[in-house]
Amino acid sequence: MKTFLIRLCIIICFILLLQFALISKYIVINDPALWAVLLIALYVFEPPKRK
Repeated sequence: MKTFLIRLCIIICFILLLQFALISKYIVINDPALWAVLLIALYVFEPPKRK
């Protein structure tokens, strides 16, 4: 349940970041913070490798 809440928070932060970038017409491609968020999102959404 805790991991689900963490993922939900990351999704919300990602959406807010995208909305802010679109509204302000910020050059998001050159923004390292956006790439960091994208990498975190990819890491989070990657299915957990459980043995």
